[in-house]
Amino acid sequence: MTGGIQKNMIGILPVILLIVTVGLEHSIGQDKRTYASPEPFGKYLQSVIGISGRGANSHAVAVFLLRFEDFGCLACFESLLELCESIESHMTTRNPMPAFLMFPAADDESEQWRLLDAWRKANNIRFKMTLVPSWRYDAYSIRYSTVALLDSGGTVNFARQLPLSSADRNRILAQLFPRRRK
Repeated sequence: MTGGIQKNMIGILPVILLIVTVGLEHSIGQDKRTYASPEPFGKYLQSVIGISGRGANSHAVAVFLLRFEDFGCLACFESLLELCESIESHMTTRNPMPAFLMFPAADDESEQWRLLDAWRKANNIRFKMTLVPSWRYDAYSIRYSTVALLDSGGTVNFARQLPLSSADRNRILAQLFPRRRK
């Protein structure tokens, strides 16, 4: 009897593989059509956070593209909090809000806002936050929490996934605060 089951399983296996393969090809094809990015990444970030031209906000802005599931990585979470603390310690009236937090939107945005606000307060982070459609993360291939440096012209000068090395953290701070003491 066991031999009969084995033969049936061996006979069904190619069918299962074919179904999975066709399903994946269809899914990947759908992703390419659905998530095609309508604009360059930097320009999109610029439109969301509202910086343009040279003027009061002529310094770089750090945009944190965060995914809560990445906070299970303790090194990633600590890296985020360390960079936020460093940025806040260097904030001045000339560059009062050099960072911005983004999260992919969930189905229940009102509950998500409540939780994000509580999370931000609990971690003593004062940066502005926004929710963006989750498909944007897919369109721009943001698979992990990332920090991007954006200039006022809409150019992303630097982007790294968390956790950051000390060299990356120093580079971010140098671009955000060009005249800071080391």
